[in-house]
Amino acid sequence: MNKLKPAGNELRNFQPIFIEDATYGFPEKFIKQFNLVSMLIVPIYVPEEGKMIGGILLDKGPGRKFERDRSLYPALMKFGQSAGELLLRFTNPENSVTQNDLNRKLSFSPCEVDIIKLLAAGASTTEAAVQLYLSEYTVRDYISIIMRRLDAKNRTEVAVKVIRMGIID
Repeated sequence: MNKLKPAGNELRNFQPIFIEDATYGFPEKFIKQFNLVSMLIVPIYVPEEGKMIGGILLDKGPGRKFERDRSLYPALMKFGQSAGELLLRFTNPENSVTQNDLNRKLSFSPCEVDIIKLLAAGASTTEAAVQLYLSEYTVRDYISIIMRRLDAKNRTEVAVKVIRMGIID
């Protein structure tokens, strides 16, 4: 990207960058491998954050030249923005509804953690109830809730998942 410094304003403004001669700014290895003549770089960005998170390199195919068509720029900019907003969900967990839902789904109460630890140690429902001063029915209900939240089919799967997630050692 250092060779693309003259295009810096376009990058800062998230505008597509037309490169008439692909030999300017791109490694010779790729010029030869893909028979590049000209390129269009579409920034992937997130306007709310004011930052670019990537870019898409477009060419017309081996040995074919791109013609500059500024009428396409608004659509390409919208594409870059949409791609950026979508990618931000996967690269920035606190902005992800899915990640927040998962965190809420997998936050366990101290009592649930105690039951999980006993399950992982091989305790039966009765043994867990005695140790925690709860009824067997209450422990059974807790186990059902934990299994549902972890999407586990059995107690063993609960133990494996919570150990992998670092909830217990």
